Amino acid sequence: TKALRAASKASSRPAFAKSDYLTGTTVCSATALVVMAKAGSLGKDAGTFDYRGMKEVQEGLAWLDRYMDIRKEPTISHGAYVRSDSQRGYAAYLYAIQRLSMLLSIEVLGGERWYATGALHLVDTQQTDGSWIEGTTRVLNGPVRTTTSALLFLARATPAVTERSDD
Repeated sequence: TKALRAASKASSRPAFAKSDYLTGTTVCSATALVVMAKAGSLGKDAGTFDYRGMKEVQEGLAWLDRYMDIRKEPTISHGAYVRSDSQRGYAAYLYAIQRLSMLLSIEVLGGERWYATGALHLVDTQQTDGSWIEGTTRVLNGPVRTTTSALLFLARATPAVTERSDD
């Protein structure tokens, strides 16, 4: 219950609106945290609960519908899209998308088939040795963490908490 309260507060519209700097990773992770905390509080009823009906989840998915781009992590500052050529933190963003989408059994997120588009992008950015790097001078994660996040995305590593939907 405490985890759910904290997650709800962190992912609420006021928290997102007050932020002068918000990334896709933050939104996906905060929304996924709400889902996981709620599932943990429901016990055996977790698989039948309507997580998408939760206000925090609706707000997170609405933000993603507006700003999401699977090829590049969106960054919003004071309500405006921040343009950048940096791939800093991109693999963590992909993993956050995978986690949220798999938890909710969502195939289409932000108007795109997130898995197919993300997998194709990973194929295009994979190094000759099979690893992934962030491809920027301001690296947030090293090649091991970046490759691990890419592989977790490709493996669809997160189990669903809901039954599969048609979207």
